[in-house]
Amino acid sequence: MAKHTTEEIGGKLVRIPSVQEFAAFFKNYSPPVRKNPWVRNLLCAIYEGGGNGVSFNEVHKNIVSRGSKWKPQATAMKLNDLARMVIRQMDIPIGTKDKKPFYSPFLVEFDYNWKTNGHVYLRPEVAKALEKESWVNRSARQLTRRQLIIDPSDPDSFLAPEGKSKALLVRRIERSRAARNACIKKYQAICSVCALCFGDKYGKEFEDLIQVHHLNPLGFRKARKTDYEKDLRPICPNCHAMAHWNKHQKAPRSIDVLKKIVKGRA
Repeated sequence: MAKHTTEEIGGKLVRIPSVQEFAAFFKNYSPPVRKNPWVRNLLCAIYEGGGNGVSFNEVHKNIVSRGSKWKPQATAMKLNDLARMVIRQMDIPIGTKDKKPFYSPFLVEFDYNWKTNGHVYLRPEVAKALEKESWVNRSARQLTRRQLIIDPSDPDSFLAPEGKSKALLVRRIERSRAARNACIKKYQAICSVCALCFGDKYGKEFEDLIQVHHLNPLGFRKARKTDYEKDLRPICPNCHAMAHWNKHQKAPRSIDVLKKIVKGRA
């Protein structure tokens, strides 16, 4: 029996269709307005971003070059509308807990901090279905991290262009410096996972070097009050990176889970 992934939509776990099911949908799909095939344009634009993901600004530029015209801010909304349309046409039951469900995860995935850098990439089932139905051009897809981008036989391939400046407009979550300082004062500048103290290990110059981890991640939708004793823990950069590592995770790894990982490697 084929294995299927699931995603919570509207408060209910929804089964993500297989490659064959998505392919059948794309094969029979006909755009409401043939002169404006925005559905195909949007999926192709995300696909061409590759396995590393693509920002919404880059998706918008790609779409505009294909003839679809909407403002950059509308890209995320269009993606959500597209996912809702596909869910309805494929007759996929979803939950009714949320008045305005977030449909996009039915078609795409995001890296863990997608709301700050806007990177999005197609689910493997969707990408393979688009390839199967020849909706996309594989040669146009960008290389992923797993693909070799340096050719040892070509010295010029080692010269990667870097350093170009780019102006960005981003949305940032506010964090309380007072709560951070209170957390460090209570728990000290010692990692809650591996017990590393930079001052003890590397000298007095680094005794205040520590990061602070939110046990319950901050979100963009609602501001909240943070209890520095219950909600925050000091954590070293390495352990903090492990807490958030893996873009397919729904939430950061807990302190207890990280302790087990570290203990198992000791």
